[in-house]
Amino acid sequence: MSVWCQSRKIFIPLSSNALRWLPETSNHRGLIFKGLPKDTEINNILKLWQNKSGIEKRLNFTLARNTFAYLILSTGADVATFCSLMGIASQNAKGYLAMTERKIAPMDEKLKALQLD
Repeated sequence: MSVWCQSRKIFIPLSSNALRWLPETSNHRGLIFKGLPKDTEINNILKLWQNKSGIEKRLNFTLARNTFAYLILSTGADVATFCSLMGIASQNAKGYLAMTERKIAPMDEKLKALQLD
């Protein structure tokens, strides 16, 4: 699978579990899931959610990515795991690392933050 990240195309190998969910096809180019909403429709939905929730900051996928980064780092994930999950090189993690105070949290705090307890 390839995605655009910070103006460059990166390739992410899909696990065998993820591959099970893909439709069978002989065409390995182009869209995999046809009929998904267009960007403008997604942006309209996000704007509606934003207005209904009273959030002032514009909801978008960059905000979602930064929120994910903050949550992962605040649970004490190591830098290598973080970079792997974000699909970035370690030298590009500096800005994200500044988002949180880097301290290793005990396991019970990690579970509470992830609401898995």
